[in-house]
Amino acid sequence: MQPVHAPVPSGIHGVLSVLADLADTESGGGRRTRPSAPPATFRWLPLSNLRALANPDAGIPLEIGRRQVVQHLAAIDAIRPGENNLRLGWLWAAGRFPDGDGGTVTAFEPLVTAEVVMRDEAATVTGDLLVSPLIEDHTTRLQLEARVVGALGGGVFAGMGPDAPAAMIHHMPNLRAFAEQAAAAAGLPATRMTSAHSTPAWFAEREDPRIVVGLGIYAAETRPDFSAAGSLRLWHERIGNTWTALHALYLDRGGPPAQPGDDIPSAYRLTVAQHRCVVEARTAPVTVISGAPGTGKTHTIAAIVGDAVAHGRSVLVAAKSPATVQAVSELVAARPGPDPVRFGSVHDRYDLSRRLAAGRPTPIPGAETDRRHAAMAEALERRDELWTDLARALHGLELLGDHARARALRDRLPGLGRPDVSLHEVATLAAETRLQPPAWHQFGRRRRWRRLVELLGTSTPPDRADLYDAIALAIATRGLVDGAGRLDAGLGLDSLLAAQDRLEHLTGEWMDALARDERRLTREVRGARGALAPALRSGRATRRAKLAELGRHVTTALPVWVGTLGDIDDLLPMHPALFDLVILDEASSIDQPRAATALLRGQRAVVVGDPQQLRHVSFLPTAAVDAARAAHLPDASPALAAKLDARANSIFDVAASTAPVRQLDEHFRSGPHLFDFVGRELYDGTVALVTATPANADEDLIDVTRLDDARGPDKVVAAEVDAVLDRLAALHAAGADSVGVISPFRAQADAIEQAALDRLRHVGIRELGLRVGTVHAFQGMERDVVIVSLGIGTGDGPAVWRFADDPHLFAVMATRARRRIEWLVSADPPDGSLIGAYLVESDRPPGAATAPVRGTSWTVRLSGALVDAGLSVGAPYRVGRHAVDLCVLDADPALAVETSVHPGGPHDHIRRHLELRQAGWSVATVLEHVWGDRLGEVAVQLRHHALSGTPPVTSR
Repeated sequence: MQPVHAPVPSGIHGVLSVLADLADTESGGGRRTRPSAPPATFRWLPLSNLRALANPDAGIPLEIGRRQVVQHLAAIDAIRPGENNLRLGWLWAAGRFPDGDGGTVTAFEPLVTAEVVMRDEAATVTGDLLVSPLIEDHTTRLQLEARVVGALGGGVFAGMGPDAPAAMIHHMPNLRAFAEQAAAAAGLPATRMTSAHSTPAWFAEREDPRIVVGLGIYAAETRPDFSAAGSLRLWHERIGNTWTALHALYLDRGGPPAQPGDDIPSAYRLTVAQHRCVVEARTAPVTVISGAPGTGKTHTIAAIVGDAVAHGRSVLVAAKSPATVQAVSELVAARPGPDPVRFGSVHDRYDLSRRLAAGRPTPIPGAETDRRHAAMAEALERRDELWTDLARALHGLELLGDHARARALRDRLPGLGRPDVSLHEVATLAAETRLQPPAWHQFGRRRRWRRLVELLGTSTPPDRADLYDAIALAIATRGLVDGAGRLDAGLGLDSLLAAQDRLEHLTGEWMDALARDERRLTREVRGARGALAPALRSGRATRRAKLAELGRHVTTALPVWVGTLGDIDDLLPMHPALFDLVILDEASSIDQPRAATALLRGQRAVVVGDPQQLRHVSFLPTAAVDAARAAHLPDASPALAAKLDARANSIFDVAASTAPVRQLDEHFRSGPHLFDFVGRELYDGTVALVTATPANADEDLIDVTRLDDARGPDKVVAAEVDAVLDRLAALHAAGADSVGVISPFRAQADAIEQAALDRLRHVGIRELGLRVGTVHAFQGMERDVVIVSLGIGTGDGPAVWRFADDPHLFAVMATRARRRIEWLVSADPPDGSLIGAYLVESDRPPGAATAPVRGTSWTVRLSGALVDAGLSVGAPYRVGRHAVDLCVLDADPALAVETSVHPGGPHDHIRRHLELRQAGWSVATVLEHVWGDRLGEVAVQLRHHALSGTPPVTSR
């Protein structure tokens, strides 16, 4: 799919200008983050480690020294998975600098950094060489990045310790020029150069600012943010007449939809709502998807990615946090299909470079792609054939209950009652002859008509409805004969399940071949792949330039790219509509300027988020928003003006005002007790629990421990820190391997993290799979067991409670656990608070359905027989969006009894059956006209299956 080059409304330049001004204002007039203070964890390293910084692909271990320090760094790396908080810093602007308001700011800011990862207690460089995020002028950043390797000394520091001789520093003009320019561009001007002869705190307190020539390893508190202002202004020159996803979101007309292409099956098992999202994303300029926690948003994204590649399109997936990027990448990579290209990580980048240089991913001959497509098509035909047969059989079962209709059909078409008659042949001949006797000269049709008459046992042409009802009746009758005495009514739904699994697997294999098809990899595309390999090993500036030269050939060769918004803006060329589709995940927490730089790189957009979870936080004054719109879009329509209120609207809000929001309304993550309150109070009970079974309805999955302590001067509730560590020790001893600790407050989370680092060390942290952080750090992440340290002590006022009680924050905090959540509470919540209401209900699981049995007379009779047999029953029983006719509450696994065909018809019946089986249920089909005169027998069979755990459904 090629980008659209056509006259487009000029208003997009005004949109870019407004967003750039707002990004500038938000960042304080060009400075988004304040200079760094001395980090809590820091160590000067020998300057000989600069060779590892200059050659990250070599994987050279850093010389750190004391084992205790190494273990502490390894523990930090383990407790913050996916964040890469360990950094190397080179050249530090240090001292007291003017802050522009007549005061001073204390700084210890690295001018050059790279991410570090610990593997088996060995530290290696894993990220690009970055200049300080305080350098926000885009052109200056590019210039400095192009010179950054030359600022490492060119090997003159080999064999040296942390403290470089002052005379050597004095005679290195290139190093001095780079350092002075970088410091000035960061707003920390300094010309005095000194060696790393003291502690970071000592340097930071100097009244005379200086640049420290030293290499330090440290733990960063947060990932550096970026301002999009500079790059948005540069896009003015690049946008041209190419229609992008940004146009589709902000301008009044939706832009050109994509061609729909074939209706391709998915390699992912999808619900009806998820499938609708995938289909819409094929063509719509903007697709908006929302859903509560655990409703499969990431699963849907992965399915959309696979579907886009199957249609020959390229995809960019963008997210705010590395954790979200990792979750999407892992889900996409877990299925057969094209491997996603991840930004940011040197390890991933160099691994891809090596594979490309070795000719991998290996091109696949076109004949093999065609073979896989044929296998997929055959599997699809087989699945559809089984589905159609099952639908007919279910319709036939309905007809069996209508004795008069069944008798009339048998009398009219007696041949269909013979077991040797091929019903498939009958249906084929009926389609070929159109159920009309042929003219005398139509010899071929006459032959087929004679054969049809022979099979039907009548020369009177039936009407189409009667014929297909008779075929359905025959299928059902044969199934009941074959499955006499069985609880699946002879339907053989296991065969359909197996066919669906096979279809998904073969679809994934075909998608993998399609991405590597030699016919797709033209000479130009192969050249782009070859050029990409050395580009990936190059420095940041060279790599960006090379990607710009390669253009869309690189997205044809490697169609799936995944990265954070910051990495995308820094690394991808300013090529409008470089990708056919851009997907924004966790979009409710993304502000408009940062989203814009990703949207400009796509032709269409899928925007995924949940407005009930954490939203973007803006400090923009209303006057700044009004001024930017007045300056650049004075004649903007009311709709566009409202969208550009970046203070109030996240990018999800903008998308939701542009296109319909598709809701995912089934929860797949947690047991009922963990989601019931949140689903009822925050989502108005609109989210159905697929995880609900009679076995877990009464499970108490929420523990509350009441403590009595106040917050200290450090804003930490110490008793909760101690209680968390005690619980972690107990969980470690019990073998838990997926544990998270959350607090709404940064000070409390930091105190718990530090205590865990001190007591558990890196081995215990890795074995627990421990993650500690604020609620914001946990968005997009989940753990089996979650401990919530509320961090509010006795005596804390209403303002503290209001912060923790925010519904958006609570929606995330209370839904990160898959299996159990434990709350530590040191003070009583105020009356009427959300947390207070939650804690009151915390020891009351929702419980199983206890209403009187309702349904058909047959359902009531059957439930009575099961009760007489000593079983407990519920009817109907809700599972996700489905209602089970009759549920045996004592069964393990859960046992659903279908007492009639689904009210929505055979196709809805099949969907319900498959989704119940996927959710772990056993299913029995017990219809009145089959078992009505054998009520005692079927009750005994169901009791046996319920108590023995034997699945009642078997293959035919």
